[in-house]
Amino acid sequence: MKKLLVVVCVAVSLFIVQPALASTDICYLGSQAAHMTQDQIDDFYERQIEGQLLTGRGEVKRIVSTSGEGLDGKYEVEIACSPTVVVTLQTNGFGIERAGAKKGVVVSFSGECFQIYKSGDVVHCVVKATIR
Repeated sequence: MKKLLVVVCVAVSLFIVQPALASTDICYLGSQAAHMTQDQIDDFYERQIEGQLLTGRGEVKRIVSTSGEGLDGKYEVEIACSPTVVVTLQTNGFGIERAGAKKGVVVSFSGECFQIYKSGDVVHCVVKATIR
């Protein structure tokens, strides 16, 4: 009986916690915006994304230096979360070096999204982030 109670409690906890975790995953949120118009995306951004600390995970597609060099430099890292969601991280060289980020590597990140838009069938999210 005690074992059954523990299993039920764990199952209920997962149903409560999973939506909360998904609501902070920018890859998940971006996929929700894939079928929206830009006006709907703008409203969605204001309601669900703006000002939130978000997380995500995806494959590094490219790394571009935007200013400075080495660990103090500023970089944009393009992450493919899925075929329909691309996240552009604005980060620094220290985070890239520490995470071992390079093309083809899967990385996790956290930060704040300050722009989301659609180009063709792909949703693009721009996030000021730290690679973990």
